[in-house]
Amino acid sequence: MSRRGFIGVDIGGSVMAAGVVTPEGEVVAQGQDPTHKRGPGTAVATLLDLVQRMHLAARAFGVTVEGIGIGVPGTVDAERGVIGRDVHYVPDLAGAPLAATIAAEIGLPVYVDNDVNVLALGEWTFGAGQGARFLVVLAIGTGVGGGIIQDGRLVRGEGGYGGGSAWPTRATRRARRWSPRSVAPSPPGSR
Repeated sequence: MSRRGFIGVDIGGSVMAAGVVTPEGEVVAQGQDPTHKRGPGTAVATLLDLVQRMHLAARAFGVTVEGIGIGVPGTVDAERGVIGRDVHYVPDLAGAPLAATIAAEIGLPVYVDNDVNVLALGEWTFGAGQGARFLVVLAIGTGVGGGIIQDGRLVRGEGGYGGGSAWPTRATRRARRWSPRSVAPSPPGSR
């Protein structure tokens, strides 16, 4: 008898990571690739390769994949699965109808949201914040983002990421010649 599972993908500026996860939170398989492993502008191709690899791994472990969830570092219209224009770390995804593109290629339902929103939902469902009424998750990586669960619901806020503004770190600003005009303004007193 086949087990149920889902593919989860975290798209980062440098690395894309994926896993096959059961509804109980068991990670059955996992993998990762450089986000642009085929060169600049190839994030969607990398994503498709990684999802297909996870799908094959799921089959090998007797898991039937029922859907795909993708976290993206930037604003997302989660209802439509369309990436916003401010995806600074993976600019080739800006404006992309990512859910529809992946669903058409793979033939499964696809859900796309801001990466830290997805992280907050995961922690609330399976992790340290399981079942908490209120939860705040801060993620520090290439940038800094946040996700908030309030009364058991994700706080979306303006543009789909109510918990954070994806503030780049100092190292990122130096490495990428970041412009303060390219992201949401910093909070008062942070400069």
